[in-house]
Amino acid sequence: MAAEEELASNSRARSAKLRPWRGSDGPPQVESEGIALGAAFFAASAAVLTFYVWYQTESVKLGLDIAKLDDRIRELEKDIEALKLRKASSSIPAGSRGSPGRSSASSIRGRRVVYERPGTSR
Repeated sequence: MAAEEELASNSRARSAKLRPWRGSDGPPQVESEGIALGAAFFAASAAVLTFYVWYQTESVKLGLDIAKLDDRIRELEKDIEALKLRKASSSIPAGSRGSPGRSSASSIRGRRVVYERPGTSR
C-alpha cells in the first residue's frame, strides 16, 4: 500500500511540474543567484570568444606582413646585386674595357674576376 501511495504522490508531483502556468498561481519564481550565474557565464564566454577572434585576426595579419616583407627583401637583394655589378663595371679603367674590335677575354687578361653570390662570404 505504501508503494501505491508513493507512486500516486510522484505522479501528482510530476503533473504539477508539467502543468502550464495559470494567472492565479503567479509566475514561476527564479532565483536571482541563477540569473547572476548565467549572466557571468555569458560574459565570460563572450570575453573568451572575443579574445580568440582577435588573436586569430592578428596572427593572419602578421603572416601577411611577413610575406610582404620577404618579397621586399628579395627585391632589395636583386637591387643590391645590380648596384654591385654597376659599381664593378664603372670601376674598370677606360683603356681596359676593350674596343669593339677586341675580344673581351683579352681586355681582362691579367685581372682577377671574382663573382660573389649575395649572402656568402669569401
